[in-house]
Amino acid sequence: MNIAEQIDKAMKERRPKPWGQAELSRVSGVPQPTISRTLKGQSVPETETLSRLAKALSIKFDHVSSGNVLPSEIDLENNPDFPAVKKVNLRVSAGITGFGVEPCTGDDSLIVFRADWYQSRRLKPDNLLALKVSGASMEPNLYDGDVVVMNKADTELKDGEVFVFNLDGEVVIKRAVRDSGQWWLDSDNQDKTRFTRKACPDGICIPLGKVIHRQTERI
Repeated sequence: MNIAEQIDKAMKERRPKPWGQAELSRVSGVPQPTISRTLKGQSVPETETLSRLAKALSIKFDHVSSGNVLPSEIDLENNPDFPAVKKVNLRVSAGITGFGVEPCTGDDSLIVFRADWYQSRRLKPDNLLALKVSGASMEPNLYDGDVVVMNKADTELKDGEVFVFNLDGEVVIKRAVRDSGQWWLDSDNQDKTRFTRKACPDGICIPLGKVIHRQTERI
């Protein structure tokens, strides 16, 4: 009995009445499209997804996965259960609204989140990019080498929020501050002699996206 048959059988045996895909999705937290593809035999879920389905259906994990060979390599770039965010370097020009993207390479070139992480925050994976922090201007909240995720679909400045900017042809990560009727770029670093507040005039200071996540090894 393959995975699809075993899950389908367990759903039909639920009491007091059989479960549909919507009920299994609600209890397990696995997106319904993933369950649908699994039952149709169109994909083999990852181990974590199988574990969540097994727990929801009150069956043993090894019973679900027995007789099936899970893929040895997981396609992170095209995985609906764990959409990936690409790490990139941004290329900008002074006064130009758009930006170029240079993908990073290597084993850590992707950041992976569960599908429900995006759903709960109303985010779309295609709108997100990951960038490495450079310099000490945003310490102690962001350190050199940390990675931030920006939402390029959110460029409307909000007082006190952190954004990625094209500042006259330079990519910077700063906190947007509204003061005296205009926008400023502020650094979190308290050494204001080194990291002074800068004005953010239209056409010179262009928001590229709001920072919505960070990854750090600082504890």
